[in-house]
Amino acid sequence: MDYTHILCIKVWSDAGKFVTSYNNIVNKIKDLITDIEFTETVELDGIKHTISITWVKQIWDEKLKNVIIGDLVSNIKYSEGSDQVIYKHTELILQKIQKKFEKSNTFQPNWEIIFNIVKPLSKTKLNINQGELYRY
Repeated sequence: MDYTHILCIKVWSDAGKFVTSYNNIVNKIKDLITDIEFTETVELDGIKHTISITWVKQIWDEKLKNVIIGDLVSNIKYSEGSDQVIYKHTELILQKIQKKFEKSNTFQPNWEIIFNIVKPLSKTKLNINQGELYRY
């Protein structure tokens, strides 16, 4: 799968000041976000953006999993500069999941879902002879 974004999800314990995986909570969150298309309307600077994002589980080889923190990827087709919309969209989805867990008492009151989204650099380099870009 080609991907444009990598998502890393953790659960922060404010009481202990550490990341927790108690009761397999991170995997439970990932199960609720993985392979499902979420469509949300996000408002930024007074403009509403309706976007759909599907996060897919990525298994990295032994070498890559030491440098790539997240294990969910997506191939998001949005214009350059959409980073805030993508971030807000993911934040909304994770807030809904957190509220669901809080209602079912699966989540401790001092826990919080934290996340980071990164965009990998392209493996593109300049073909000096023709002045064109190509992928390798």
